Amino acid sequence: RAIIPWMVPPVVNGFLWGWLLNGEYGAFNGLLYQLGLISEYQYWLRDPAGQLLWVAIVHTWTRFAFPMIVLLAGLQGIPPELYDAAKVDGAGPFGRLLRITLPMLLPSIAIALVVEFIAAFQIFDVGWTRTAGGSAGGTINPFTKTLMIYNYELVFRDLRVGLGAALSYIILIMSIGVGFVFITRLYNQGVKS
Repeated sequence: RAIIPWMVPPVVNGFLWGWLLNGEYGAFNGLLYQLGLISEYQYWLRDPAGQLLWVAIVHTWTRFAFPMIVLLAGLQGIPPELYDAAKVDGAGPFGRLLRITLPMLLPSIAIALVVEFIAAFQIFDVGWTRTAGGSAGGTINPFTKTLMIYNYELVFRDLRVGLGAALSYIILIMSIGVGFVFITRLYNQGVKS
């Protein structure tokens, strides 16, 4: 069940959360109203800070399953004999966490971080469906404009294809740079230990 948000397409997640957060008939408002936590329905996406917060929450909700699966696989790959030996040597739970679990999880953490940082550079669907678009040719919300939304604006709205291509290459170089740093630092350090 935990991987369902990851399996649902991001556009569908964006529209789903739009229905949940709707200020007139949203399910989130209905739940809070029935629990007595609010006295009238709130327009959650009216405030620019709220828009950014909800885009971050929705994106986190849609992406948390992949790092969870990678870290679970890393945890299952740690031999139980290491923990038994550490207990015999007198290591407590915190010592086992610092000396066994975290060093052995470094490769998994590196992989999860690389994939999630690259996904963070490519946020488009959730931000677009929630706050950016509107009607064709409408203005793009400046408060939730990500690199990919800006790239869309350059290429498809302003028809500045060369600038959009250059921005795509910059995003690619940033993604490769982040991946290189995490792999050389965390992954290799974890593999060596």
